[in-house]
Amino acid sequence: MSKIKISFFRTENQGDELQHKIQTIVLPYLSELGLECEKFSIVCNGTNIDFLNALSHDDIVIFDGSIEKDENGNWDSNYAAATLNSNISPNIKVVSRTQLPINFVPRCTNVPLLGDEKTIVVDGDVQRVKTYTNDDIIEWLKKDLLKMFQDGLLPFPSQYKLDENLNFSLSMNGRQALELVEKNRNIQSQLLDDLSLPRRGGAFISYLSYYDKNAINEKTVHSLIEHIKNKHKNDNYPVTWYSEGAIVSEFLTEQRRWEIVSFVERRIREIDEFYIFLTEPNPEGAPAYFDSWWTQGEIIALMYMKFSGAPLPKIFVYDPQNDRIDEKEDSFIPDLDEETAKEIARYFSNSDALSRGDENMAAMRRLRLYPKPLLKIHAKAMASVADLFLPEPMAKTLKDTTYESIHQSAHSHVYDKSFTRTHIAVCPRCCQRRPAMTIDDFANSDTIWSFILTNTFNKRLDKQTKRALQQRGFHSIMKRKFKWPWQRQKIDMQEIEQRGYWQCPTCGLKKQVKKNKNNAYFFYWPIRYGNRRTGPDGRIIEEIVPWEFVNQSSKK
Repeated sequence: MSKIKISFFRTENQGDELQHKIQTIVLPYLSELGLECEKFSIVCNGTNIDFLNALSHDDIVIFDGSIEKDENGNWDSNYAAATLNSNISPNIKVVSRTQLPINFVPRCTNVPLLGDEKTIVVDGDVQRVKTYTNDDIIEWLKKDLLKMFQDGLLPFPSQYKLDENLNFSLSMNGRQALELVEKNRNIQSQLLDDLSLPRRGGAFISYLSYYDKNAINEKTVHSLIEHIKNKHKNDNYPVTWYSEGAIVSEFLTEQRRWEIVSFVERRIREIDEFYIFLTEPNPEGAPAYFDSWWTQGEIIALMYMKFSGAPLPKIFVYDPQNDRIDEKEDSFIPDLDEETAKEIARYFSNSDALSRGDENMAAMRRLRLYPKPLLKIHAKAMASVADLFLPEPMAKTLKDTTYESIHQSAHSHVYDKSFTRTHIAVCPRCCQRRPAMTIDDFANSDTIWSFILTNTFNKRLDKQTKRALQQRGFHSIMKRKFKWPWQRQKIDMQEIEQRGYWQCPTCGLKKQVKKNKNNAYFFYWPIRYGNRRTGPDGRIIEEIVPWEFVNQSSKK
């Protein structure tokens, strides 16, 4: 009988029950497979060093990622111990009774990605399942561990375990520490090469969420889902689509908007088929397919993939009016010019929930104050010291830095405070006044920039551009520090919530506003080296409760 070691990172809330079930159900199950657990370690209130040490010694690491309130009403979670190794290694099992943070995407978990949840019908409405029991977790664990055993990964091969010296001492100099980090990065890279992440495949439907519940010619998005599954003769064929309100609300900062676009772009990269549910404006207020900011974002995501050389999925256009599907060539997706693509890359990298570093934005803003000669010296200095302190390939990236690239990046709007702080309200009535668009309009770079520029507090925009933005329905909301008699008073989201409604400054439309707890989601703020917390007020888990228009159909 083979011997294995297991670590369990448990929570305080329902950790006792789950621990008991693992020890009385999962461990005997593993014994039936010929695996004897010689050591079962329990970690409470662990740190990321505890987690990394477990990865260097143990064959299975079970991490309870549930986010629940304790008896005092505070969030109880394990995320002080979390690391992004869970995105890669198949011996890390992230289990949870709740939704995971939107930017914590483990390789092995019982929690489906946003949009992949099981659905149930309640009073005629399709609802997504977002909570799980400990019994659900145990059943998933047994199935996943059986697959791991059948794949020959139990006991877990020693060449994929992290270096035992990862918990390096403070006596190490910076280069030694970085070399050790690089060694373990190479271990993880080798793991990915040998045990590549399974590709999702399947289909993605880009559509106006109005047609989740409303039909055109008796066809809704569910009609297309059924058609796709019938086409593949597989009821379990994966189809990704986002129901109304699943990930989008009406009041978002630019960074949150692009966070969602980058999340969707990652999903599109994994699929085989991309379906456009092509619709025209209707009298009830739903815009045409190409006139929604969110569907535009999905088209631009495809354009960015095409520019970067990533293979595009097969493109299909579904016309529900005639119940017809046409396959398109890659040339159907227009090309991006290099300058626009570089700016989109900055928006993605500073918004993507899995890669951004908000704590570095202030440092980029400080670079704007450097005079040109000093910024050139700074760029040369960064390139010259790269070999001294950084291992490859990190050193190569830094050596390629030039004055021009630093200057252009530092002055991008993505590093402005308003990019992360200013909420943007979108007036549904003003949106309908925009000229109807087609796919051909995306070949014009002005169309792409009109998508990128949505914040009237962007200091780089002239008055005419800002006025055009407001006429398109985009209105920035942020309280001014100083109010002069000749200035129109600005209010913030808290004031709007207290008042109970938002009024469009352009057309005067009033819409009721509320915070929707049902659509709340979590964001994970990792702890950096040196126990440096990066979240607001030092938080590791941030709950984000969106503001929404009441009874307002939106894109997603």
